[in-house]
Amino acid sequence: MQTLLLPTYCASIATFADIYQSQSICMNENAKWNKNLHLNRCTVLSSQGNLFLSVPLAGGRNQKTLLKDMKIFYGDNWILHHQKTLQTCYAKAPWFDYLIDDFKEILNQKHSYLLDLNLALLSHFMNCLEQPFRIDATKNIKIKEDKTIATDLLYHQVFENKKGNNADISILDLLFNEGKNARQLLTSS
Repeated sequence: MQTLLLPTYCASIATFADIYQSQSICMNENAKWNKNLHLNRCTVLSSQGNLFLSVPLAGGRNQKTLLKDMKIFYGDNWILHHQKTLQTCYAKAPWFDYLIDDFKEILNQKHSYLLDLNLALLSHFMNCLEQPFRIDATKNIKIKEDKTIATDLLYHQVFENKKGNNADISILDLLFNEGKNARQLLTSS
């Protein structure tokens, strides 16, 4: 089976549930940038509820260019903001200390292009899940955003006692809270 995907910044658990079942991922790097797909944004769970982390783009979100040409803006210190936010939200998660340094290392490489950052993170997360995969490029397939939510995926979350269980968030939440058990949870979804 092959999954069609536009790589998203720290993609959702639902996206990983889909690609986890695949042997390969088909990606259209020549797709036109669409700000409505939120490819530069992820959702994490804070004590206040869902929190959005966005990667700023050089030239803003309203560009008419290809996905592969979207450059990241490093004028403000968004990397430090993301790292501090994750520290605040997940420091008490059982696997946070084991996984955060590799994530920081990827962010600190300061990729020029959003696609390169998203692919590096995708590869890292699949490695954490011990799931082999390959990415096949395509130029002719238009891919729509996946709205599937893995609602049957229940696991302990840091703020579940305040906010309930929320499955429509970044894979970071599942990895920080469940670590190696994330693989088993994704295969059962």
